[in-house]
Amino acid sequence: MKYKGHFDGACNPNPGAIGLGISINDDAGQEIDYGYMPKGTGTNNEAEYLAVLLLLQRALHMGITSIECVGDSKLVVNQLNGTYRINQDSLLKLHGKVMHLVNQFDSCEFLWVRRQHNTRADELSKMALETNESFFSQAPTITKKAAQAPSEAPKAEHVNRIPVVKTLTDGRIFISDSRGISILEPRSRTCTCSCFHKHKSCFHLNTFLRLKHKPQKVALIG
Repeated sequence: MKYKGHFDGACNPNPGAIGLGISINDDAGQEIDYGYMPKGTGTNNEAEYLAVLLLLQRALHMGITSIECVGDSKLVVNQLNGTYRINQDSLLKLHGKVMHLVNQFDSCEFLWVRRQHNTRADELSKMALETNESFFSQAPTITKKAAQAPSEAPKAEHVNRIPVVKTLTDGRIFISDSRGISILEPRSRTCTCSCFHKHKSCFHLNTFLRLKHKPQKVALIG
């Protein structure tokens, strides 16, 4: 089975604080893992490399042996594919770490897409910056393959499933409930949850629309 992983590294400002976001789908397109984490400071290109590292570490710890890594940084993807030269020492060092992990897969490819086709990872990387917290959707299955991964590979967070709703600085609504982590966009009436992606409607959005005239009573948690 070949898996597809999306990655994104956000940086605000550039250079500045770094946030990483990753999402892994099986060959049927079902998301099986996603997460985000802050990662110190650096440049936007360093953030993208760190996001690749996070994606590969998660995949190895889940026992995945074949993966296509998708990102919207043309520079980083082309450097990893060997078509662009690497002129910065910091990126060369990160490139070496990525290649170390790549060699532990039976198959690992890198694909560039436009930003609008990488929205899931983009949202997650920005969530890392907004919350300054780490979150991963599940604890990975450790395999013999995973044991070869570097010891600094991030472990899954122990997630407290107490419902949380926060209004972000840009007006979007952060939701953490039994369904996972979602972002509700009131202006465009969209949500990042899997239900909305599948049906273009979800509990979060429907509840918000029903009660939008009574915001103090909105209950977006299921």
